[in-house]
Amino acid sequence: MDETFVMTGNRLFAGNQLSGEMARIQTTIRSRIDAVGDDALLQADADAWAAGMADELRLDPPVVHVAEASLHPGDRVDVDCTNAAGISFGTSEFGHVIREGYELELQIPVSGDAFLLATQVLGAPPLPGGIRAETIVCGWRWPDVKGGPAFDAEVATYKNELQRGNDVLKNAIEIANAGIPDFAIEQIEARRSSILGQRDFLGSLTIPVVTDAEAPREFDAPPPIERRRTAATKLEAGRDEPPEREMGPQLDEFYGHILGVIRAVGRALERSPGTFSAPARKPSGTTCWSP
Repeated sequence: MDETFVMTGNRLFAGNQLSGEMARIQTTIRSRIDAVGDDALLQADADAWAAGMADELRLDPPVVHVAEASLHPGDRVDVDCTNAAGISFGTSEFGHVIREGYELELQIPVSGDAFLLATQVLGAPPLPGGIRAETIVCGWRWPDVKGGPAFDAEVATYKNELQRGNDVLKNAIEIANAGIPDFAIEQIEARRSSILGQRDFLGSLTIPVVTDAEAPREFDAPPPIERRRTAATKLEAGRDEPPEREMGPQLDEFYGHILGVIRAVGRALERSPGTFSAPARKPSGTTCWSP
């Protein structure tokens, strides 16, 4: 394609590489997996979770619709034809050849993520063009002396190169998308292995292991137990409450506190069984020093 009279400075298929887009997706997947708690991750359906992330994060390949291209003429302009092939000029114009012409803009609609057309990919050479409102735009200042048929040929070449580059990019994106679920499953399984490895290690220890998040709480004090009110205390308070509101301790809150302590100890027993094993019998004559 001859770009002598192209006035669009932006380029398609010349920006960041596709590997950069995939690295961004992989970083997001790792962050989401790391944000999940250990127990929730161990119980998760890895295949369904990975498929869900892949469906949400996959790239949407752009599709150019060259058959729907339209041409939009602009103003009459002076076109710099200096060093342009096929244009004759006099000696007085040497180094500064100007001819009358038109500003012309080609617009081609795009579906999918149009901005991915700026992605660099092997097999798609850079091409002039910008992206505006899901539309590819490319402008020319075309001199009259070059003629309409020559411009038609220029546009046809442009559309062919655009379609070829789009096909290469679309295929590369589809291959990249297909690898997202496998990557997600790999990261989930790696985190699971890490969690189980840590738990196996802690479970083999005989010294008590307590984590800050789920350590059994000290039984500092149960919820307060109110003394049963008598007639004398009611008179002192200056009010007469129904007897059913004065019936002994607040057992519901007390009961919940007891259950919370039992559950916390149970979790510690499950994760560090070695902590609760019976100590080995000491040989006779051995002195045991307490810390």
